[in-house]
Amino acid sequence: VDKFTKAGRTADEQKMFEWTRDWIKLRRENSAMKKGKTTDLIYDDDVYVFGKELCIYSHPAIGCYSMLFAFNSSNSKREVTLNVKTSKLKPIIAENKHGRFADDKIDLTLEPRSVSAYEYAPFDLILY
Repeated sequence: VDKFTKAGRTADEQKMFEWTRDWIKLRRENSAMKKGKTTDLIYDDDVYVFGKELCIYSHPAIGCYSMLFAFNSSNSKREVTLNVKTSKLKPIIAENKHGRFADDKIDLTLEPRSVSAYEYAPFDLILY
């Protein structure tokens, strides 16, 4: 059995392979993830939500990359509310596809033992 091919992997192994590949690709292609300023938004024993933003100041309008990451290490779903103003989060790698957006908050449902990444418009995430 050749685990280096899709045919040689079980369904669970393939899912883990694709998840790992997607995260490696995201990190390789996204400067904000590697070098961006981190802003902690929510954290407790099980949940960690933070934003990363990197701007190339010679071109701030086109040179900004902004991402939001949500981790849930517990064995149960978690509901979190971010008191922020943003127009929309675009899921990049999202096990947590359920989100509700209002004018002044984002509600996320975090699946058990999950991690997700979202992209948002530069300067669009305003904490209050």
